[in-house]
Amino acid sequence: MSDTLSLYGYNGPYYTSTADNSVRVLTATVTTSTGAVPWTARGLVLNGLLQQDAPNVVVTAVLSGVGGQVLATVTGTVPMTLRPGEPGPFQLSAVAPASTVASVAYSVAMGTTTAPVPRTLRVDNNWEAPAGVRPPFSNPAYSDLDPTGTAEPDVSGGMITNDGATAIASPSVTSAWFDATGHVVFWATTPLVDAAGARIASLAPGAAAQFVLNAGANAPDLSTLVKGTWAYAS
Repeated sequence: MSDTLSLYGYNGPYYTSTADNSVRVLTATVTTSTGAVPWTARGLVLNGLLQQDAPNVVVTAVLSGVGGQVLATVTGTVPMTLRPGEPGPFQLSAVAPASTVASVAYSVAMGTTTAPVPRTLRVDNNWEAPAGVRPPFSNPAYSDLDPTGTAEPDVSGGMITNDGATAIASPSVTSAWFDATGHVVFWATTPLVDAAGARIASLAPGAAAQFVLNAGANAPDLSTLVKGTWAYAS
C-alpha cells in the first residue's frame, strides 16, 4: 500500500503520478467474500489518465464457475468523479454463493468527460469513536448516535472546508478503510450536515461543515485500519 497523501478532496493511499493511460480496477485492493454467503467485492478503481477526469465510473464483474460457466454479471459505480491519478471505491454484490465463484473478470467504463467540478474541499478527519461501549457524545448534532448501553458501531467524523471560490452543491464524504495489506475492508458514504445534523444543500466558499459516518452494526473492527476519505459534490 502506498503512503497516505493529504490533498484537496482526498486524504488516503494509492494516489499516483504515473500515467498508464487506463481507468482500471486495482486488483491488489479488492476484498471478496468467501464460503456459502453471497459473493461481494470491495476495492478501488484508479484513474491513470493523468490529463483527464474519469466521471461516472462503472465497474463490471463477470463471475464464472469451475467449469467456466457464467454465474452472474454485476455492476457497481464509483461515487465521485476521479481526477487524474485519483483512486475511488466501488462495491459489487451477487446472489451466487462465493464458494461457487472460481474466477472474476473485471472491466471499467466511464461516462463522457464534462467540465471539471471543483474539489477545493479540505478534509480534516477530527475524530473516531471505535466500536464498543462508550460514553455519550458531547455534540448535540450526534445525539442520535449516543450509546444505548450495549456495544455501539464505529462512528467517525470531521470537518470539510471549501477553500475555493465556487459553492459546492450537495457535498458528500466517503471513507474507506484498508487493512495492512492494502485491501479495502469497508466503506461508507454520508452527506455534510449543519450544527443540528441536517443535510446541507451547498457549501459556500470559505464555509465549513461537519460529517458523521456511522459504520453500522455489520461493520468489521475498523479501529486499527488505515482510512482514506473523499469529499466531493454528489
